[in-house]
Amino acid sequence: DIFYKQTAELFVLNDDPKNPQKLYENEKAITLSIAGIVRPARKTEIPALLPGIGYSDDLNQYFIKDAEESAIVQAQKKADYNVLTGEPFTASNNTMPAGAGITGAAPGIHRGGLGIGNGSFGSKIGAQLQSSGSKKETLLSILGARGTPFMIYIYPVDFQYKDLILDYLDAWNEGKKVQDKIVYTDLAGTITELTGGIMRGITLVLIAFAATSMVVSLIMIGIITYISVLERTKEIGILRALGARKKDIARVFNAETFLIGAVSGILGILTGAVLTIPVNNNL
Repeated sequence: DIFYKQTAELFVLNDDPKNPQKLYENEKAITLSIAGIVRPARKTEIPALLPGIGYSDDLNQYFIKDAEESAIVQAQKKADYNVLTGEPFTASNNTMPAGAGITGAAPGIHRGGLGIGNGSFGSKIGAQLQSSGSKKETLLSILGARGTPFMIYIYPVDFQYKDLILDYLDAWNEGKKVQDKIVYTDLAGTITELTGGIMRGITLVLIAFAATSMVVSLIMIGIITYISVLERTKEIGILRALGARKKDIARVFNAETFLIGAVSGILGILTGAVLTIPVNNNL
């Protein structure tokens, strides 16, 4: 009752919505103490905790009881229209976009529902009340007169328990009607799927680069071997004069090429392995 005041058949904020300090200093206001702060672990890369204030169940029940006894909730239960905007609850107008409101519905009621400018404290409340639709139950829930939760966040300790929870929900939904099914969003699975798609794309690009590099390397090795043969015709002639066969000479060049490739490959692997250590530590 300290937050809203009644004007005729509608309710408006009880104070200047741009400066709600007087509401906090009201004699009926209650003082809350912070019992603890929950934060993600330091090593958590993708925190799942949402910002906000968590109430105890006792405090939550107190808020619900206080809201149910408030004048605005009692008036809303009896009225067949939105007591904040004057919008009637009709079948053809069960939802209303944020900021729609009614212009000139009553003194102090303007577009946005609470007769205040954009970006102010009350306009955010008015937009929330209107964007959630004009159904009476929805409005009563926003006013705090309903204790039924519309959303529950579950934080499994690891992916194994997450899969167990998903299996349980899927088993529950099996054979149920649409209105009886539990609608859930696997946030971790969605993030994993998105990052997995990105990683698959990066992997394909790296494979393409590696394949291109391999083809270029094979061509370069062939060219170098060919040039080496042309520059060493005298050595080949001497070997032939000493009785070496063509396949013996080919084996000499193949062995030389193999040794160069093997040593280069080993050096490349060792260099890459050493460089990944500081890179991984920095990332």
